[in-house]
Amino acid sequence: MTGHILAALLVAQPWLSYPRLARPALAVPGDTISVVFKASGPLSPLYITLISEFGSISLSHDEPEAHDTLYSLCAFIPYGAEPGLYALAMSTPLGSDTQPNAVMIYGSWRDTVRFLHFTDIHIGYSARESQNYTRATREANLINPDFVIITGDIVEKGQVGDSPNWYREFLEISESLRVPCFVVSGNHDWYNWMYVGNEETNYLRIVNPYPDYAFDYGSILHMLCLDTGPDNIYVDLDSYCYGFRPDQLSFISQDLSQHRDYPLLMAMMHGPVIDKDDNDDSNTHGTTEFITYSETYGLDMAIAGHTHEDRLFLSDGTWVQGDLPDSLPDVPMFIQTPTTCKAEPGSAGYRFISGHRGGLLEFTENGSADRSLRLYNLDDSYYYNNDSTTCAIVITNANNRCFYDGRVWPRMRSGYEYEVSGPGYIVKQAPSGLCEVAVDSIPPGTTVLYVGIVGQDEAERPIAPGLMQRDGYLWAYPGKGVFASLEIYDAAGRLSDVLFSGTWDSPCGFDLSALKPGVYVAILKGTRGLISARRVFSAK
Repeated sequence: MTGHILAALLVAQPWLSYPRLARPALAVPGDTISVVFKASGPLSPLYITLISEFGSISLSHDEPEAHDTLYSLCAFIPYGAEPGLYALAMSTPLGSDTQPNAVMIYGSWRDTVRFLHFTDIHIGYSARESQNYTRATREANLINPDFVIITGDIVEKGQVGDSPNWYREFLEISESLRVPCFVVSGNHDWYNWMYVGNEETNYLRIVNPYPDYAFDYGSILHMLCLDTGPDNIYVDLDSYCYGFRPDQLSFISQDLSQHRDYPLLMAMMHGPVIDKDDNDDSNTHGTTEFITYSETYGLDMAIAGHTHEDRLFLSDGTWVQGDLPDSLPDVPMFIQTPTTCKAEPGSAGYRFISGHRGGLLEFTENGSADRSLRLYNLDDSYYYNNDSTTCAIVITNANNRCFYDGRVWPRMRSGYEYEVSGPGYIVKQAPSGLCEVAVDSIPPGTTVLYVGIVGQDEAERPIAPGLMQRDGYLWAYPGKGVFASLEIYDAAGRLSDVLFSGTWDSPCGFDLSALKPGVYVAILKGTRGLISARRVFSAK
């Protein structure tokens, strides 16, 4: 009897179908979002709560409406909701379910949109893929796009005994993202142990139950999200994704027709519709129809992975290589991005895409059709004092582009109010001490920010060895016989001066009167990294 009761309770547990980490809801205060779930038994009382480290929001909602085996309802985002990424928790009398990173609340819809394209993650191939994906999420948090899209091959083999654990690892790493992500599957998500694709039940059960769907960013962007299916190595030992079934083509045509007036109309998928070289990996079904729909309804861009290459095609089949021309024909573009994870540093990468109401703005790097961003070219390091009441943040950008409105996330000691020196400001601070810090710009090179307690006179808290300001002088000492440099960074976070670089025998004082009046960040840096940092003032 006990076993039957337990089984019944497990069946009755609610299960959130939408929104969820791999298909989140995007909203602004005052919007209504749809919630879709599976449940049995009584549904009243039913509670829906948004949860983040910065706070929680209870959502009012209408009554659930039954649709076959699912229920749906509309939940209201209050006008005073704090912007941010939230988990969504739903509870009924028989249990609860929580989906992390399920709802993103923006302060408002902007007239520009920017996002990153990750693809070909391949968790389970080796330890490298998990390490690279962890790094990619960290770089995404620093860039702070509006969202991330991930186009398939989430794991190396989707239908083997280890697949559920690999998918859960992907979700666990994805939870560290502080921006929403949208996911579709790839041919590897269909694979069994022989690399033969027959089904993708693990992906649909664990990651995202919707193989085909769409989402909007406000009224500026509509994105079609498509499953291009498995390949069939019994037909050809090469890897051609299936493409689109007749029912998918009907969905694609109807969706593009209904959203053709959006300023930006795009599609994301794993297998490319167009690919031409000695190893053509374009989809085998529905390509002609998709190209026709894209031209008829004004698709701006189809974004794919699969080939692990940087490639750009036009809808007429033209392969654009090398330097981009001053202007491209006003036709749909078909772009491919290299693997984000299944390659060594220098080859693994991702794509930065932006647009506005006038069309696409950026989608390649260095003015080349064959170049996207490379992983490990962007880094942020956090250096705390002994009690985590100060933190120096050193950002290194080895790319040729400047990123604007980035984010860093120092975890400070709770109980204090903090402020930033350098090119940034506190957006919000959690009771736990976690701070969201906006970074105005991240140009190529090194950028430094410093977070400290509001109004604190740090001259009264010298740390030896370390840095101390007194009577207009900056005193520094890394330790006897230590090789170190003393660097000064200005309010823009850029290197202003190197006061000393060499071996230290004793503490040294440096006159700051030569600096323009203002607030600076001093960094004492040794051969193994940062030794000490502090905020300093020059008043002349």
